[in-house]
Amino acid sequence: MCRATAIASKAENGCDFYFPETMGTMRIKVNGDHKETRQQTVAGLLRELEVASGRVAVELNTKVLKKADFGRTPLGEDDVVEIINFVGGG
Repeated sequence: MCRATAIASKAENGCDFYFPETMGTMRIKVNGDHKETRQQTVAGLLRELEVASGRVAVELNTKVLKKADFGRTPLGEDDVVEIINFVGGG
């Protein structure tokens, strides 16, 4: 199945898509809450939510993402995102 993205010219499965950055909003679930966003990537979503990506783990549709992939991992309609913040202390 091909997944449309605005950031990748060729998805891993070989499907080609291009959508302009002015796409409308999509509905996703973030930490159990429904949210509408125009962000196209996990990194964009973190910026929108004002979450520093340095000390977080992100799970997208039950798959844990590498920090290096946040900027190239597309978001899609009805995606489920879990963001876990690491807090130090004693």
